[in-house]
Amino acid sequence: MEHYIGMDAHSKTCMFVVVNGRGQETRAQRINTGETEILKFIRSLKGKKHLTFEESTFARWLHVLIKDEVDELVVCNPLFLNRRTGPKNDYLDGLHLAQQLRGGFLTPVFHDDSFLSDLRKVVTSYENLVTDGIRAKNRYKALFAARGLSTHGRKIYYGVGKPIELLDPTSQFVARRLLDQVQYCEDMKNEYMTVFKKNVEENKQIKLLTTLPSISAVRANIIAAAVVDPKRFPNKYKFWSYCMLVKHDKLSDGKSYGKVTVFGKKILKWVYMSAAMNAIQDEGPSKDFYDDQIAKGVSPKAAKRNLARKYAAATIAIMKTGKPYQEKRLLENIDKDKN
Repeated sequence: MEHYIGMDAHSKTCMFVVVNGRGQETRAQRINTGETEILKFIRSLKGKKHLTFEESTFARWLHVLIKDEVDELVVCNPLFLNRRTGPKNDYLDGLHLAQQLRGGFLTPVFHDDSFLSDLRKVVTSYENLVTDGIRAKNRYKALFAARGLSTHGRKIYYGVGKPIELLDPTSQFVARRLLDQVQYCEDMKNEYMTVFKKNVEENKQIKLLTTLPSISAVRANIIAAAVVDPKRFPNKYKFWSYCMLVKHDKLSDGKSYGKVTVFGKKILKWVYMSAAMNAIQDEGPSKDFYDDQIAKGVSPKAAKRNLARKYAAATIAIMKTGKPYQEKRLLENIDKDKN
């Protein structure tokens, strides 16, 4: 017997709704959120089990707990879930999930329980730390901008002669507290750097990623944590889309309504575009590729994006083959175009 299970999961309770292969409800039950209760309910169902729940903060815990208990597990992306009209409650949400799973209408979110998947927590925490540091700096600079004082350069944060004394006493108090936040974020970043460098030394895939131009230990860890399993990208075009390095046409009835960037990882776009920007500052194959693009009439922005795509495509090849990056291939591509 086929069971299609919709699980509306919350921190305190979970609502299970089960339908059969014909879409008829066979069971509905609310349980307390906990390993014992969840496993007890799932194991009470006899037959082939398909289960789904929405991506959430504890989705990874549920994935690890349930994946070996069912024949199919789909952690669905709520952004692409067809929305119901009418009243809303946990039972109706669970029933809707079960019916959508039965119809094959769900968009899955990738989950894994490997080291690289665990690394995502560290990378996400690092990204939040960097964002907090930037926000503290902006608030600090805003205190000076409000008095028409210049805030250019990094001396405003470090060294002797900080211009805090130019501010009124209240603003000075706030400025010093913000500087404490900035310094704290910088100290914490150094601790993350220690972890990232250790990963480069101990993990082959991450180490190979550092062979890409301008891919530092931090960027290599970010890429590895985002990709995890390169086999989930059948080709470079899918990965470019995931990295938000391409735009897709909006077409209807043969008419174009512009282009749109699909849902993906913004941090990967930053990594590859920043790497391309850094690489073209020095002489080498990457700079030659960029200059060749400009010579063909490509805009500087598009040329950098094309170089970033090259790096992104190389990422998948490196992680699939286990071989380091060979920058000379950029020159080979240029020679082919010329011929």
